[in-house]
Amino acid sequence: MGLQWTVVASFLYCEMLLILILYSSLISPSRWQKIFKSHLLNCTISYLNPCFLVFIIFIVILFADAIHEIRKYSDYDTHAIANMVSTTSDKMHMKLFRAQRNFYISGFSLLFWLIIRRLVMLISQQARLHLDSEVLEEQLQSADAAIKKCMKENKVQQEVVSQVDVAGLIPNKKELETDIAKVIKELEIVRKALDECLSEMQCVKDKAEGLSHEYRHLLTEHEQMQCSCFPPRVKREK
Repeated sequence: MGLQWTVVASFLYCEMLLILILYSSLISPSRWQKIFKSHLLNCTISYLNPCFLVFIIFIVILFADAIHEIRKYSDYDTHAIANMVSTTSDKMHMKLFRAQRNFYISGFSLLFWLIIRRLVMLISQQARLHLDSEVLEEQLQSADAAIKKCMKENKVQQEVVSQVDVAGLIPNKKELETDIAKVIKELEIVRKALDECLSEMQCVKDKAEGLSHEYRHLLTEHEQMQCSCFPPRVKREK
């Protein structure tokens, strides 16, 4: 294996290790989000991004060259290969095997690079949705507390009104009725806000479930592709 293919294979192994780390449940999405937004990581990415893009282009070129080599050694006539000396035939099969190996190494390197980018996007979206759900839950709790407080005040005012002498305190009764009407309106407003918060929270939960399903589906595809990472060796013709 040449130097360039050794570098690409090492890059492939690093990608596999990174995918396993991202797949691990030891680190929560919120913590991953903090890591992705860290100043040191952003500075490093901005500094190494041009070099990384050049390296990806280099892998694409190697991938195209591997496809060319496979077509080159696959187009030979089988009868012509059979009439060759056994040593020459073995060399042809070895070159075809190396071309196929290089094709899989470069192809899976590009595929895993796309998978890692997609995983990072899904983890970031899941972390944002989790944060939004926490904010909505806090808003629901505060709205519920406000409703309970208003209902308690309304109950106290109704008890006071029932104990007041209607004949002697008619003006006070009117004021109390006005206050009660205001409280009822406030309760209706708070209930509408609570319904809106509940609907928003349900939407956020649905989005989170969809992202989690897509995340698990993508990881399942990765495991299936990882099992077929290395092709079987080409059998020699006797």
